[in-house]
Amino acid sequence: MPSRHAECSREHALSDQLFDAAALFRHAIASIGRLIDGWPPLKIHGGPFVFPLEIPPDWSASREELRVAMSRAGWKPDLVADAELALLELFVNAWRHGGSPAPLVVIVVLDGVLRVSVSDSSPALPVQRDDSDPFAVSGRGLRLVRSLTDRFGAEPRESGKSCWFELDSAA
Repeated sequence: MPSRHAECSREHALSDQLFDAAALFRHAIASIGRLIDGWPPLKIHGGPFVFPLEIPPDWSASREELRVAMSRAGWKPDLVADAELALLELFVNAWRHGGSPAPLVVIVVLDGVLRVSVSDSSPALPVQRDDSDPFAVSGRGLRLVRSLTDRFGAEPRESGKSCWFELDSAA
């Protein structure tokens, strides 16, 4: 049976390792925060870190609904992946630029056509940026959505706007 001193030493060593791991984690989060366009460095107050901006809403439910709808309709995995990436772009844009804490997502599969729309509360329609700065960290999302989908657009709504894309089934 180990002595009480040995147990305390082991607990102390584990505590030090956890503290070191937490410090590395905070450093990694701070580094990621500096890479994200528009985020100032994270403030760490002697323990847990505090994000200066709201954390994006969880889009996993929307992604799962998209996967289920496309799978039931027999869509190919590569088209499902394209649709997921396009959905992510519109979802993040609605949160980041549209000011919506939780964008509304509508997914419809009808007659071999997938239509996904993401609505936010901002009336400002999206504007595609030019390619004048090849080193810009953002501004390519709409171009990506256009390249992944068959049709893309945005329309004003009574309270905000809705950005959408459509994919045609290759089946």
